[in-house]
Amino acid sequence: MVHWKARKQALQYLKGSQDYGLIYNTPNSTSGLQIYADADGMSLNNRKVVSGYAFILNGTAVSWLSKQQEIVSLSTTEAEYIVLTYAAKETIWFCNFLSKLISPITFLFSIYNNNQSAISLAHAELGQFHARTKHINIQYYFIHEKIRDGLLNITYCLTNKMAADIFTKPLSSYKFKPLICILGLTLA
Repeated sequence: MVHWKARKQALQYLKGSQDYGLIYNTPNSTSGLQIYADADGMSLNNRKVVSGYAFILNGTAVSWLSKQQEIVSLSTTEAEYIVLTYAAKETIWFCNFLSKLISPITFLFSIYNNNQSAISLAHAELGQFHARTKHINIQYYFIHEKIRDGLLNITYCLTNKMAADIFTKPLSSYKFKPLICILGLTLA
């Protein structure tokens, strides 16, 4: 019965969204690149968190991710910190890609996140929160280097404007509709 309900809900979603699409180069679009990263929706089966990010270029999503984290996070801060690292790695790739297409990119990118503890951890000096974070795998400290090198900044974003929420958990239509506008989804 659980699978039947999930299948029915997926079909209702597809029916309700079949007229939406991503339209690039729209007039009145926001210029530049916005990056949203969020983690939420811990699985009850294996206790792993769902991560999501969205890259929005000139008002339309160009890259996004929704995936379960490989490890069990011990806190919301850790889960958010891990997704910030995922988004940072994608940002570096994206900058290299755009540099080859257009021209070298030398400016700072901001990744928007709605967890102030994860933002503080990302901007802190290594070891500053050692007692609370010594269990975090060293690979996730990649983001510290990119912030220190001046390539990235992590910026707070209000939860109701967190576009990556779409990729991390089910949302009511009241919360869902404003977020699809941020992603650039419009009636086609």
